[in-house]
Amino acid sequence: MAAPNGSAGFWYLGIDLGTTHLSAALFDRLTCQLYPLYWHPLGSQGSDPTFRLPSQVYLRSQGWWLHQFKPLLLPGIAGTKLKENARDREMHPTVVPLELLNRKRAKREVVLRSHGRSLGLSDLLDALSSLLATIAAAGVAPLAQADGLPVVEVASGSGRSRMWPQASSPRSHAVATLSSALTMATPSAAIGGAAGLEPERFPQAIAQLRGAIVSFPGSWPDSYCFNIRESILSAKLVQEPAQVLFVENAIAAWLSVLPGVGGERVTIPSVLSRQFHPQEGPGASWHRSRAVGTRYGLAIDSGATMTELALVSVPENLEELSQSHFKTRSFPYAGHGLDQDIICQLFWTEAVRRENRGYWYLGCDLELPCPGQPDGVRRMQLQQRLLEHQAGRELLAAAEEVKLALQERDVYPVTVGEFRWAIAHRELQTLVVEPFLNFLNQALNALLIETGLSAIAIERAVCTGGTAQSLSLRGWMRQKLPNATLIADPPRGNRGSGSSRIAFGLAALPLYPRVLDLNRQQYGDYFLLAELLRAINDDSPRSLREVVALVERRGIHGRSLGSRIQGFLEGDLPPGLSSSVNSVVPMPELAATTEYPLTPDIPLFEQVDGAYRVNLEQSRRLLQYLQAIATTTHQHFEDPLLLYLSEFLTPPRHHSENFSI
Repeated sequence: MAAPNGSAGFWYLGIDLGTTHLSAALFDRLTCQLYPLYWHPLGSQGSDPTFRLPSQVYLRSQGWWLHQFKPLLLPGIAGTKLKENARDREMHPTVVPLELLNRKRAKREVVLRSHGRSLGLSDLLDALSSLLATIAAAGVAPLAQADGLPVVEVASGSGRSRMWPQASSPRSHAVATLSSALTMATPSAAIGGAAGLEPERFPQAIAQLRGAIVSFPGSWPDSYCFNIRESILSAKLVQEPAQVLFVENAIAAWLSVLPGVGGERVTIPSVLSRQFHPQEGPGASWHRSRAVGTRYGLAIDSGATMTELALVSVPENLEELSQSHFKTRSFPYAGHGLDQDIICQLFWTEAVRRENRGYWYLGCDLELPCPGQPDGVRRMQLQQRLLEHQAGRELLAAAEEVKLALQERDVYPVTVGEFRWAIAHRELQTLVVEPFLNFLNQALNALLIETGLSAIAIERAVCTGGTAQSLSLRGWMRQKLPNATLIADPPRGNRGSGSSRIAFGLAALPLYPRVLDLNRQQYGDYFLLAELLRAINDDSPRSLREVVALVERRGIHGRSLGSRIQGFLEGDLPPGLSSSVNSVVPMPELAATTEYPLTPDIPLFEQVDGAYRVNLEQSRRLLQYLQAIATTTHQHFEDPLLLYLSEFLTPPRHHSENFSI
């Protein structure tokens, strides 16, 4: 991963792409300084900056805004590759109309269904790359207003539209975020910079990026990473696919509280350090007492859609810290699940259902999810139904309002349309919060059993994410982990509180390069499957050992990838290849017009007396499909990504006993 244009810079970018917001941070490996990124609306440079850019994308080809789009990146892969002369480098990268880009598209487009509409996956990636390009645009002189992106305008129930004011209430903000009836209004393309970094140095740092490290749920398929990497490359944040790396959210949370392996003193701008971190850096006490041996810690990241846990065994010598020292577990339940359960358990009570009030018609034909449980398919169907209707979006906004208000009150009245409820804190705790904490407790117990640890062995616990700000969750952690020091994010509203701990940990990955899951980074599922098919040139039955040997002849470390290869042979294929592919992660609805390269009733591999035989016609169709996809992407399926850990270790180390994060 050489620096672009022969630069000697050692800059890395951490990107925390959440369901509701995007946060990012720059890391200077030479000085070990972190700089959180901020944004201003165009024309509003005098206003307070935000460290959290809403994760919403504008689909120019269709003229509507899309929110909560992350799950839509799962069902398949697509390209965004532009002709090199399609974008004027002097032009703001977020304002190029789609119709002027003249893309080449793969023959078979993955067509998604969202908010009752259809959209191509490639259009979503185009929009996402525009969102990510606001990072590179920060610090660029603002354009004329007519060239900017529009702010949202929400269609009211009366059919007229009204603008939400900047200083809107949490309720109105939630409605604005959830509404799909959004239209173009006045420009608001975001620009900004990096807190603590001189404005003139910011473009230089972005131009010298050696890597972009992105958060991701570890249980999600490789299609997500492929699409995110493609969007980052299209946004021109980095030049090569190997420069885009992925780290699980909860692991990144841990990296934010550890000192450098060589005792480096990592710093953040003083304007944030006192608000975001304790006076004593969270990693400092461990750093000073490393000689006592291995310590154990836990990180919990609970945001809008996912709750992720990472149990870490910190070695005495931090240079040995690697991916094997972490055990992770995640499940698709967090803030949005709580909102749904508030609707199902507190709004749609038995009496309301009998009388068909409270917009019960939105859920009367659905199987409602069990409270506190991931219940993925049911929750995805319910969320889709609620987002498709104005009343459903109002219910979701009201549920979020109740969730926040009852942290400080005993009873909270809420009105949606003509219906009114008075929700008690006790009801919220009993029917919604406690089932979630019970499931979280089961997940942690399973993780402890897997590692052979007890809860009392945990000495440090990191708690981050929007849902993790709940007093109930923090109280559960203190009770569950009696010997642990709890490191939590500051309350929202504090200066700098929007800065993302996850983004800090991601950006600081160069201090702990062995934490990377190298096999997953180098050998993506689609590349590995293509190599497997290229290695087998006839339909003779072969054992798993024989198949792995064929793959190794192509220069692939087959033995370390044996379980993934076996999964392919047994029909566990990456998303987007067949309508019959099963996934442990609930997938969004695809349009009926979506075509797949594989015929669903013909397996790619069939088992014959304990051996595996490839269907040559299905193999040919799949390789042709991947070849077609590669004509539209920056990524290809011919070679693994080349990762050089020495790139992270080049700068001289700075030894110090202090640590300010």
